[in-house]
Amino acid sequence: PGWFAIMEAQFNLAKIQSDSTKFYHVLASLPASTISRLDPSALSGPRFHKYETLKQAVSELYEKSKSELLDQLIAKVQLTGRPSHYAKELQDLALKVGVGEDLVRHKFLQSLPPTVGAVLAAQRELTLHQLGKLADELMPMLQASCFATPALPQPQHHQQPPPVQALLRQFPSVL
Repeated sequence: PGWFAIMEAQFNLAKIQSDSTKFYHVLASLPASTISRLDPSALSGPRFHKYETLKQAVSELYEKSKSELLDQLIAKVQLTGRPSHYAKELQDLALKVGVGEDLVRHKFLQSLPPTVGAVLAAQRELTLHQLGKLADELMPMLQASCFATPALPQPQHHQQPPPVQALLRQFPSVL
């Protein structure tokens, strides 16, 4: 999908609207190894919608199946990078597989450090995107508190003992 987004941006910039022109530009841009793997009907299909047919055929070559995506979603337990990006990755996978937000939310919260996950779990009214943004803000605080040195107990303030000269003046017989 990303490669086609770039192609479509180029079509837009060049003001190319013809389905046939788009088809031939994409066909000319594809590597021979990809073209050889395509179903021949994608290359010689109906006169109309040739570009969309080719786009769908190429996308199907490179997209993972639903079962592969579900396995990827289940296996993705490691938080990598910013929590908001991780939440988006999980959400994108879930959309492709058709999994509900409750599972994704659980998976996301499970991947966070327990202190952050516990705080976010209580935020039921927030969307997954909002939870990710909030986690982005909480994680640096957690890391800062992990590296902070614990405060040492402060000694209780006692009266300073009087200087030696003052003591000696109180007891002149010692001199």
